[in-house]
Amino acid sequence: MGPDPLVLALDGVQDPHNLGACLRTADACGVLAVLVPRDRSASLNATARKVAAGAAETTPVVTVTNLAPSWKIIK
Repeated sequence: MGPDPLVLALDGVQDPHNLGACLRTADACGVLAVLVPRDRSASLNATARKVAAGAAETTPVVTVTNLAPSWKIIK
């Protein structure tokens, strides 16, 4: 049995540049998926994709209504 999957949950990331950087880092670390809340967070727009340098195409970004219940499902 392998190691547990790694999931990144982002809360309060409102700048698309920061989202792109998080995606780039998540991809380099082997993160399975990135969770972002639907409200008050950066969207995966052209700026975020450019900063992600290709990681936006390989690391799934999942938009959730609320991080707390979503995190409990993953655990």
